[in-house]
Amino acid sequence: MRSRFSSLFALLICLLLAACGSPEQRAADYLQKAQALYDQQDYVTARIEAMNAAQIEPRNADVRYLLAQIEEKENNIRKAIGHLQVAIDADPNHLAARIKLGTYYILAKAPELAAEQASAAIALAPDNAEVLLLQARVDFLNKDMDAAMKNVDAALTKDPAFVEAIIFKAGLLMAKGDGDAARQLVQNAIGSADAEGIKKLRQFRILLLLPDKRYDEIEKDLKALAADYPDEDSFQLALAQLYVTQKRIDDAEAIYRDYVAKDPQDVQRRIAFVRFTGAQHGPEAAEKLLKNYVAELPEAMELRLALGRLYEAVKKQDEALAAYEQVAESEPKSPAGLAARNRIAAIRIQQNDQDGARKMIDGILTDDPNNTDALMLRAAFAYTEKRFDDAITDLRTVLRNEPESQRALLLLARAHSAGNNLELAQDAYRRLIEINPAHPAAAAELADLLARNGDVPMAEEVLRDQLAAAPEDRRAASSLIQALLLQGDVEGAEAEARTMLNLGDDTGLAEFQLGRVLQAKKSSQQAIDAYKAALEKSPEAPEPLQGLVSVLVGEGRSDEAVKFLRKHLKQYPTQLAPRLLLAAVYSREGKTEAAAEQYEEIISLQPKATRAYASLAALYPDDPAKRRSIYQRGIDANPKDLAVKLLLAGEYERAGQIKNAIGIYEEILAIDASNVMAANNLAALILDYRSDTASYQRALELTRGFEDSDQAALLDTLGWAYYRNGETDNAIRLLKAAVAKDDTIALLHYHLGMALAGAGMSEPGRKALEKSLEMAKGDFPGIEEARKTLDRLKSG
Repeated sequence: MRSRFSSLFALLICLLLAACGSPEQRAADYLQKAQALYDQQDYVTARIEAMNAAQIEPRNADVRYLLAQIEEKENNIRKAIGHLQVAIDADPNHLAARIKLGTYYILAKAPELAAEQASAAIALAPDNAEVLLLQARVDFLNKDMDAAMKNVDAALTKDPAFVEAIIFKAGLLMAKGDGDAARQLVQNAIGSADAEGIKKLRQFRILLLLPDKRYDEIEKDLKALAADYPDEDSFQLALAQLYVTQKRIDDAEAIYRDYVAKDPQDVQRRIAFVRFTGAQHGPEAAEKLLKNYVAELPEAMELRLALGRLYEAVKKQDEALAAYEQVAESEPKSPAGLAARNRIAAIRIQQNDQDGARKMIDGILTDDPNNTDALMLRAAFAYTEKRFDDAITDLRTVLRNEPESQRALLLLARAHSAGNNLELAQDAYRRLIEINPAHPAAAAELADLLARNGDVPMAEEVLRDQLAAAPEDRRAASSLIQALLLQGDVEGAEAEARTMLNLGDDTGLAEFQLGRVLQAKKSSQQAIDAYKAALEKSPEAPEPLQGLVSVLVGEGRSDEAVKFLRKHLKQYPTQLAPRLLLAAVYSREGKTEAAAEQYEEIISLQPKATRAYASLAALYPDDPAKRRSIYQRGIDANPKDLAVKLLLAGEYERAGQIKNAIGIYEEILAIDASNVMAANNLAALILDYRSDTASYQRALELTRGFEDSDQAALLDTLGWAYYRNGETDNAIRLLKAAVAKDDTIALLHYHLGMALAGAGMSEPGRKALEKSLEMAKGDFPGIEEARKTLDRLKSG
C-alpha cells in the first residue's frame, strides 16, 4: 500500500513540475505575454507580466529592455534608464539596449556617456544604421558637424528609408543654414516612407517651415494632418495656436468651439477652451464661460474646481472658497472633492487661519491617508514649526507614491538640512538635481550647504554642473562667484562675474556680483562704478547700495556715502534700506542725533521694522531705561514681534527684573511654542530664581528637546534642569558635553561642579568649581552657592 502511494505521489510531482515548467520557461512565457500586450498598447498589464518575468530572472536583458520600453511609453524615463543599465550589465552585447541608452544620454546632453554606448555599439555592429545614427548624434553634441553628417549619410546608405536619420540630417542642414535642402530632403522621403514614417515626416516638415515664418504652408499642412488624422486633436489645436500667433483670434476660437462640440461631455475640452478664452479675452470672459459650463454640466465637479482655481488666480479668495466648498460638500472623497479640500486648506493658511487649515488637512488624511497634497501641507506645517522628523515622515510617504515629486524632494532636503542630517540632505538635493538639472533652487541650496560645512570645492563643482545644464541660471552663477571668493580665487570669480555680465542681465545682479569681486580685489573705484551700474538697473535693490556704502566708508569717504544716500532718498523717499544705511553711517561717525532721526523716520514709515527699533536702542548703550522704552514701543506697534520681545526680556534680565523677563518669555512661547531661545532662557531663569519642584519640572519639560543639540548653552540648561530634578547621571552626562563644546564659560563649570559634587564625586567637583570661580569675571547666578559648596568640599 505504501509503495503504491509513493508511486502515485511521485507521478503527481512529475505532473506538477511538467505543468509549471522550468523557471526559464516560465520567464519566457511571461515575457511573451508582456510583449504581446505591449504591442497592443496595454502598457499597464504589460508591465505586470514583464515584472513577473523579472522576478524569476532579474538579470534577463530582454525582460529589462521591454520594461524600459514600457516605462518610456509611460514617460518614466529615469526608470527606463535604470532597466537599460541592468540589461547592459547582464548582457554587454545587447545592442538595442545600448542604442536606446545612448539615445537617452543624447537627450540629456551627456556626450561622454552617450559616446561610451556608441563605441560599444559600433564594436558590436559597425554597419548598423541605428548605431551610425547614434554616433552622428554624439558627433553633433561634440560640435563636429562634418563627422555628424558623414555618419548620418552612412546610416542612410545602409537604410535609405530610416526616418529618424532623415529627420536628423534635415536638422543638420537647418543648422548649416540650408533650409531649402532640409525641406526637400523631408519632402522626398515622404513619398517612400511607410504610414507611420509619413506622419512623422509631415510633422517635422512643419518645424522646418517655422523659422522662415511660412505660415500659409504651415496652415495648409496642419489642416491636411487634422483631416487625415481626425481622431488626433493635437493637429487641430496646433492650428489654433498658429492662428493665435497670427492674431487670428476668431479663427482660433472657432477651432476651440468645434473641439468642444466634438465631445460636449468631455470636461477637459471645456477647460482647455476656458484657458484659451482667459488668455485671449481676460479673466472675466473666462469666468463667464466657465459659469455657463457649470450650469450646463452641474454634476461635473471638475468644472467647479476649475472655477475655484480661476478665482484664486485673480485673487478672489472668498469666491474661490465658495466654489471649493460646493465641490467638497458634494463629493468629499472623490478626487475632485479631495483636491477642493486641499485648496480650502491652502487658502486657510494664506488667511492665517492655521487651526482651520489643520482641521481640514486632518480630515483629508483620515479619508485618504496617502493624499499627496495634504501630506505636503502637513509637512510644511511641521517644517515651519521645526518638527523636522514629522515633516520627513510625511515627505517620505509622498515620495513612496510619487518618487519624482520635486516639491517633496526640495522640502525633504531642507528638512534634513535644518535637522543637521547633512548626508541625507545632500542625497535629497542630488536626487532632485538628477530629476531636474535646471531646478531653480536645488543646486544653489546644495552648494550653500556644502560651503557651510567646509566643502567649498565640492560646492563649486555642483554649481559648475548646474551652469552647464542651465547657463542662464543667475542664482547658480552668483553662488559660484561666492564659492570662488571663499576659496580666495578672486581671478576666477571675476571671470565668472564678467561671463554673467556678458550673458545680459536686466536686473543688475551681474553688476552687483562684479562689484563684490572688485571690492575683494581692492579695486575700490571700479567696485563703486559696478555697484552704481547695478543700482541704475534696480534702484530698489538693497545689496548694491550696501556694497557701495561699504566701499566708500572703508575708503574713509563717509561724507561721500552720506551725500549719495541723501540723493538716493530724494528719488526714493519711502525706501527703508538707504535710511538704515544712512543711520548706520551717522552712528559710526558718532552723530547719534542724526542717526536717531533716521531710525525714527523709518519707524514712522514702517512701524513694524524690527531692525529700526533694535538699532535705535543700540544708540544708548548707557541708558537701559531708554532701551527698554524703545523696545516697548516696538512691541506696542507689533505685539507678535518675537525678536523685539526677546530683546526686551534680555534687558529685564540684565536689570535684575526677573519676573518681567519670565513674563515676556512666557508670552513668546504662547505665540511660538517652538522658540528655542525663549524656552532656554525661561528654563534658565526658573532654575536659578525659583526653588519649587513644579518649577523645576517645568524647566525640564521646556528643555527636553535639547538632548541632541550641538550648542553648549542648550545642553547646559537641560543638564542643569536634570540636576535640579535630582537626575544627576543625566545631568553629568549633558553638562560634561556642554563643557566639552565650550570650556570658556564659568557658569558651565559651576553647573558641572555642582552635579559632580551631588553625585559624590568630590574631587572632580571641587576642580570644576574652582575653575568656575577662577574664570568668573563678575557675578553669575549661583556664585554664592558655588563658593559654599567649594568650601564644604575642601573642608570635608
